[in-house]
Amino acid sequence: MERARLASEARTVRVRRATDADLPALRILWQEYAAEVARFRRTPWTWTWDDTRARLPRGAAFLADAGDEVIGFAIASRSRADIGHVDDLYVRPAHRRRGVATVMLHHLARVLGERGVTSVALDVDADNSAARALYEHAGFVQYADRFATKVDMLNRRLGRARRA
Repeated sequence: MERARLASEARTVRVRRATDADLPALRILWQEYAAEVARFRRTPWTWTWDDTRARLPRGAAFLADAGDEVIGFAIASRSRADIGHVDDLYVRPAHRRRGVATVMLHHLARVLGERGVTSVALDVDADNSAARALYEHAGFVQYADRFATKVDMLNRRLGRARRA
């Protein structure tokens, strides 16, 4: 019964391409996303809205609407002619586990496929188990671990190792 109710709610959500007129709403959603992801992120840097905004003309961006409320977004780009990348995907907490992210991923896959992309990659924070479960359910497989550090830390450690 619960699964049927959630599926019904997902059908009431409309996913559409984001336009320039949507940039203010997209920015607000992106800020919510960035604040949430900061809990998981262990990188020595942070992304900014300007970083994201600069990628939009080269990529594909979708918004999810529930009635008059914008409840999520998905942004993808191409890292090569045949490889797409899901850059950002976010659904407001009150609307999660209802298929919204899955529908947005499907829209991204369709557009990327139309552009000649044959494979899609994404990055997910190691501790974000909900996102990892979504991506695994969608068919993504882990193919690498990524590591990060600050340059000054790297230089200090490598300098120490070189002297030893």
